[in-house]
Amino acid sequence: MEALVQVLSCPVCLELFTPPVLVLSCAHNFCKKCLEKILILQNCSHVNGHFSCPMCRKTVYLRGGGLIGLPRNILVENVLEKFKYELENLHAREQDRLSQICEEHGESMNLV
Repeated sequence: MEALVQVLSCPVCLELFTPPVLVLSCAHNFCKKCLEKILILQNCSHVNGHFSCPMCRKTVYLRGGGLIGLPRNILVENVLEKFKYELENLHAREQDRLSQICEEHGESMNLV
């Protein structure tokens, strides 16, 4: 589970990706909001500029559309959505299991 969290985390904010997830020409993925911050830090024009990928330092050229021109990584977004759903279900099942444990004795209650 921890390995999946790492794969689905933005290397800039270190949190699970916040869609839209953009993929650079070097194939690294980032939250759009994180890339906006990178452009500001690197004094990059949002339209026709270029900036260095924070991961590999390769130059990424922005065409006329700026970040809007970068492709979204729909696969990562879909996997992220499913992962969050499963995580919520796991948490709910764990809460349900814990609610069936006697707080005083720490043992499972036999509710028949």
